Formats: sequence, C-alpha cells, structure tokens
Amino acid sequence: MVYTDSWYNDDALDDLDEHTINMQTVFVGGFRLLQQRGGEGGGSNCYDSVVWDPIQPRCLDYEEDQTTFGPPSGRAKETGGFDHRCDPADEDMCGFYVDFAIGNHTRAEQVTRLNTLKSARWLDDQTRYLYIDTSMYNNNFKLWVRVALVLHFDLAGDTFKSEQIEVLHVDPYPFESDDIDIPDVPLTMGRMLLEIVFIVLYIREVRQEVNEFRSAHSFRDYMNQYGWMNNLGDWLSIIANGTIIAFWIVLVSLRQRRDLVAMGDGTADFDAYFDLGTLAVWDEQYVGVNAANIVIQTFRALRFFQVLYQGERLTHSLNKMAPELISFAPIFFVVMFGYCVAGTIFFGMSDKSWATLGEAMFNMWAMNFGLYDTTQHVGASTGVTMFIYSSIIVISIIMMNIFLAIVLSGWQGLDELDEQHEYLIPVKQTLWGHDVPMVLYIPTKTIT
Repeated sequence: MVYTDSWYNDDALDDLDEHTINMQTVFVGGFRLLQQRGGEGGGSNCYDSVVWDPIQPRCLDYEEDQTTFGPPSGRAKETGGFDHRCDPADEDMCGFYVDFAIGNHTRAEQVTRLNTLKSARWLDDQTRYLYIDTSMYNNNFKLWVRVALVLHFDLAGDTFKSEQIEVLHVDPYPFESDDIDIPDVPLTMGRMLLEIVFIVLYIREVRQEVNEFRSAHSFRDYMNQYGWMNNLGDWLSIIANGTIIAFWIVLVSLRQRRDLVAMGDGTADFDAYFDLGTLAVWDEQYVGVNAANIVIQTFRALRFFQVLYQGERLTHSLNKMAPELISFAPIFFVVMFGYCVAGTIFFGMSDKSWATLGEAMFNMWAMNFGLYDTTQHVGASTGVTMFIYSSIIVISIIMMNIFLAIVLSGWQGLDELDEQHEYLIPVKQTLWGHDVPMVLYIPTKTIT
C-alpha cells in the first residue's frame, strides 16, 4: 500500500497521491525499524550454577544490551556492525534502528535494504522488542498520526504484537494565507484572545484564593469558611489549570512542532523519517490533564446545587460519610493488593492476563462485580479453589457490604437534618464575587 504507484486500472498515480492510504492519508517521510535487545549471560533470572549448562548453556534476560553486534562471519560484510545510537533530533529515541525514506526512493531500493538486514540476521535471539514506526497526515481532518507496530519477543519463545496509535491536532498560528477562503488572521486572533482570557482568569482565581487564605486567622478558619470539599476543589482546579498552561507552553515550543510548521511552509523536505514520538507523548499527557480537569470541574459544579434543598441534603451526606470512606479505603486496597499478589503467583506463569500486578488488580476489580469468569480456574487445584472462594467472601461480600454500610450511615444523617428543620437562606452575590454560593443554615425556631 505504501508503494502503490498506479490506479486499479493501471493508470499512473500523480505524485501527490503516491505513498498514501487510499489517497487520503499521507505517509510522511518514511518509517523506522527499531529494535531493543536483551542481555546475555547474567541477570536475576539466570542460575549461577552450571548444573543445567549442558542442556542450555546460554541465559538471556530483559536487561538492555547496547553492545555492537553482527553481521555474522561471511555474510553481508559490507554492512559492518550494528551500533546502538540515539536519534540526534530526539535523545529519548535510542536503540538499533534503520530508517527507510519514502520520498525519492523506489520500492526496489527499499526491498534491497531489507534483504541486506535479513542476510545479516539483524533480528536474532537477543531481540526483545521491534518497533515499526511511521508518521502520517490527513488534511481532511487536519490530524497527524503516529503509528507504531510493536512485536515483543518473549523469553519463553512466544511473540506478542500490539500497536500504538496516537492522534495529534497540531494547529499553527498562521497570520497570512494565499487562499482567500481561509480566514487565517481572524481565526488566529480569536484563538489567541481566548487563550489570553483563560490565562487572565487563571491568575485572578489564584490571587483570589491566596487572598482568602491570608485573610483567614488560621488554616482551620480557612477550611471552615466554605468547607474542606470546596477548598480542596478550588486548589485542585488551580493545579489542573496551571498544569494545562505549562503543558501548552511546552507543546508550542517543542522542536518537533516547529519542524511540522516548517514542513507546511515548504522549508523542509519529506525525504527522511520524521519522528512524532516526543510530540505525541506530550500531546497525550496534555489531553489527559484536560480530561482530568473536566472531571474536577464536574465535581466542583455539584456544590452549586446546594441552593436547592435536595442538593443540600446530598452535600450533607457526602460530608458526613467522607471521613469514614477515607479511613476504610486503605484497608480495602491492602486486602485487594494481597489478593493481586496471590493471583499473580497462582496464574501469572500460565495466563498472561495475570502476569503483572496491574493486570491482576484489574482482574480482581472485574471479579468483584461479576465481570470475570472464575469457572476457568475453579478445580485447577485446592489452593486456586480456596483463592477464588475466599476472594468472593472477603472482598465481594464482607468488604463491599462494609462500604455500603458507610454509605447508608451517611444517608441516615439526613433524617437528623430534617429533624432540626434547617432551611437554606441564600445570600445575595455580585457578579464578581466569590463563585461559591453563600448559604446560611438557620433553624426554624431562630426565624420565628
């Protein structure tokens, strides 16, 4: 598909349509083959004893080996040895790699290079990971895509495959365009104005929170002024928005982003592999921070429902049950962690879904809610059967019911609130006042 040079009726493709996916998504620059190699003759997995050396004298591990290797004697001597190196443009991209440029190279030339690597046994028994990395662009959606196909060569002799697809929306700041139908200047100015407004509002929020903290007589008075949940939400919002601004500054100043803009200006060619790795990592983290900020703002918005009677009841119950939930959480996770370790010991050697503690934790959560099929393990051995049944009794029945009891005790506190006959008296707020609704809890007998 990369080197398709004709239509289905054998008509020649235009230069613009070569090296594309159905003439829509363009392969930019080329692709890279990168391997990471494991060590030989050492590591914690290897026995120091020579008892079984006659069976298999060599021992490999996952510790990265950066030693120059190959080619074997008598094969492809013209290639020389393969060196471990880092990309001069990206110091985080290190390994044994070979770049294949698409632009001015024919299919036959690239096949010849692959055959040379094959004859020199570029992949061997010490290869642990192989990355096939390329960059693409689709102008229909104005999206850049980094696609990495990964092969993992396990020490047991198995091979696993996976893919990493990272989509980036890289917007330059154009102030001029040859196309009169593209209003670059108004769009750019509007975008910059919104970004400036965001930063100004962030600075105002920080100053306001700092002033409130200074005006309080003590930390306890500060926390009691609007409640610890409101203050915690305010500071989490400040941290999240500050992180967003910091990530945005880094993204705009990254060299890879500047290179992308240079490609659009015609000052850079496409006849070389273009690495989007660093930019993709930063962009993924930037998107994650924005998603976390949306969740934070969603929870902060719940406090505005305090102006309603039902909202005040919900807030009251959450405040009451929060300390007990926080005290119970460490106990629950310690028990979960113990079962995760036990599950890794029982199933990790035969089932890759239990091979790591992270995967085991996910399986335990799924088991708690009946989303994991435990019948595949029951009856394997006495220990496994006891593990399954005890986890159901301890976690799914005992621990989860303790959690429900804490929640129900919080709701029972609402009856006490009703008995006190407290009502909400909203305090008038100005447009530029504090964004937390001020409410007074005044018993009925005080009013009458």
